[in-house]
Amino acid sequence: MGLLSPQLSNRGSFKIPPVKSIRPLSGGYTFTYTGSAPRTYIDSEGVLQVETDNTKPIHETLNGKRAIRLEPQGVNLLESPRNLDEWDITASPVVTSAVGLDGNERNIEVTDNASGAHEYVYKGIDISADTTQYTYTTHIPKTTGSPTYYPALRLAFTGGTPFSSGIFFNTTTGAYNTYGEVPDRVKIVDLGDWWKISITKANTDNTTVNAVAQPAASTDGSNTNTAAVGTTIFDFNQIEAKKFSSSFVDASGPELTTNGDFADWTGDDPDSFTVGAEDANNYITEASGGNAARIVSDQSAAVYCRADYYLEEGATYEWSIDVQNYVSGDVRLLVKDPITPVDIIAVSA
Repeated sequence: MGLLSPQLSNRGSFKIPPVKSIRPLSGGYTFTYTGSAPRTYIDSEGVLQVETDNTKPIHETLNGKRAIRLEPQGVNLLESPRNLDEWDITASPVVTSAVGLDGNERNIEVTDNASGAHEYVYKGIDISADTTQYTYTTHIPKTTGSPTYYPALRLAFTGGTPFSSGIFFNTTTGAYNTYGEVPDRVKIVDLGDWWKISITKANTDNTTVNAVAQPAASTDGSNTNTAAVGTTIFDFNQIEAKKFSSSFVDASGPELTTNGDFADWTGDDPDSFTVGAEDANNYITEASGGNAARIVSDQSAAVYCRADYYLEEGATYEWSIDVQNYVSGDVRLLVKDPITPVDIIAVSA
């Protein structure tokens, strides 16, 4: 490849192009990649995978070509994807905190300890009664030795012609057998100490799809068996309305509340909250032991504790409050429109 070098003369002017070069990655030329998982790339099937920390996100694909994954924004339809204690349950599974794929503790460990019943968690979302394909993705830690029980994950469709489609999974080898209707697609990815598992199935005429995480569904890995008991971690759960799984999207979004545990107080008022309508018989104070607000009222005044946040139109928000040591009366939870004096949500407890 030559370099264009135009000769200057009094007959005109020339624009000299910038010099560019391409060098082969040999002879000691190297690149350093810095980044934390989950970064993604395309595998040999053109499917999105997760890369480990500080590793180049460039991999050989079909025909020896190299590619960088460019993916559209994913939409996780599941609420509370890493808080399985907020999912619905069948029988009495025990959900506990465990260290997840990212090294943080979340409520993602599920135990079936009933030898005479299937115990599991599930989370449903409303869908259209059409033939859209849905993909459920979860992450399960690897184990060693011969399994004595096999977890299962399923897509359970209800509200029309109900059916279930999923797999029994061997957490040691990564092998699986189908459970219920055969999935349209199953993808198992080895992430080192974890497995990334995705199952895809098209709907028919149902109006709800459920992600089902079953910690111990089988004793032999091929048939359901209520005698199976055991514990399994299901992390980074996700349902998408498409055939392939994308990078994890935390549907719960960032926490908006500041000082939501009432740990910080200035004087006798909780930080980041506005307290109003207080008098000698109606007031809010820090509870004994801290990390809680004590509300006292003789109902002669509507004492309140308020926090203000901007919400996005059309977005879904989850709001939870823990009421303890109730004595008498009731507490009213309000979401108010700051522009017009209208209660958007009003719940008495």
